[in-house]
Amino acid sequence: TSGDVNVNEVIASAQGGIFIDALNNVSVLAMLNADTSLSVTSVAGDIAQQANIAAVQGDVVIAAGNDLIMNAETSTQVENGTVSLTAGNDLHLTRVSAGGSGDAENGQQAGLVTLDATAGGIINAAPEQVNVTANHVVMDAETGIGSDTPLTLAVNTLSAGNQAGGVRFTSDQDVTVERIHNNGDIELLVTSGDILIDNTNYGTYDIEATNANDAGGIIDGGYTSDGSGMEDSRVSLTTMTGDINVVEARPVDVSYLEPVIVGENIYINTVTGQSGSPQDGRRISFLADNDLILQGRSAARPIIAFRKELGRPINIQ
Repeated sequence: TSGDVNVNEVIASAQGGIFIDALNNVSVLAMLNADTSLSVTSVAGDIAQQANIAAVQGDVVIAAGNDLIMNAETSTQVENGTVSLTAGNDLHLTRVSAGGSGDAENGQQAGLVTLDATAGGIINAAPEQVNVTANHVVMDAETGIGSDTPLTLAVNTLSAGNQAGGVRFTSDQDVTVERIHNNGDIELLVTSGDILIDNTNYGTYDIEATNANDAGGIIDGGYTSDGSGMEDSRVSLTTMTGDINVVEARPVDVSYLEPVIVGENIYINTVTGQSGSPQDGRRISFLADNDLILQGRSAARPIIAFRKELGRPINIQ
């Protein structure tokens, strides 16, 4: 439709999908429930979700040209499929979940949640809730992800990128990190479980890059080759009961070129666990400018990468 769309009554499809397209604003005031795929699209306006959106299987796609605003009491979910939420500006996130095992041979990625705030941030609009439940979550934003209130995750695999502002997550289960890139603070707190950093497909770090999203690293909070980076920015990883480790053991001479955790200041705290694994030689490589603080038991001696002309980090503990 060329104007606004208001969904005032429940729409349920027992044997098919639901598709709503609008040029301007969309207000979902009553539940949408589809058997298969479901999409709500606004080309240039906001989407205000004030009722639950759900599908049994397939892809759920919600895309707003401007803001996507989920009411604190609402959720978007699919039992066996994927969920994609996109906002041209800010994405106000409450609860989203994607279940199912999918069919890898046919390219199906059930259990995948994708979040994208193209010119804004991903904002926690339900601080008391688990915001994302999925096998795999991929999120990208411009001005922050959970910067004011951390996003609470129940996911197996995490991938995130942001340009400016804070990136903050909490989890109460094991999480594998494929990517967290940000030109600023990064915080990941796991209250029960391990942090596993996936370095299996890692290439050489580009120390000349001026943007953390271009440089490489697995967890990268920004580092500048001339030493003039964001002096107050910090990368903080904490496990209350578990370990912090990398997936793949790498030779020491290679690891210096492939720092997996990068930042102006890096703080690692394994309260009762350990970082690195001495049994199989998995050592964590760091590239820091100012502080490198390792608390807890460091099971395998860390590898500290640095540029000769800049020297080692100022403060290593």
